[in-house]
Amino acid sequence: FAKELSALDTCILLPIYPAREEPISGITSDALLERITSAEKRVMEPQEALHYLRDLKTDGVILTIGAGDIDRIVEPLTNLLNQA
Repeated sequence: FAKELSALDTCILLPIYPAREEPISGITSDALLERITSAEKRVMEPQEALHYLRDLKTDGVILTIGAGDIDRIVEPLTNLLNQA
């Protein structure tokens, strides 16, 4: 994952939560972040990420990837970006 995410200009990771399995020791957003080589990278809570993206000035692509409840951020993110 880190190699592929390093290709992004900016990478924002949300906290990793196990879905239906037990947590895997050492698998955290912070551990993944350490392996990403992009200059612009950070771990944020979902609401913090929404505020960050609201204020981000870009004409680029925003890509959301994940499992679990990541879909809950799509509608609020879409609304924020449509207001810009």
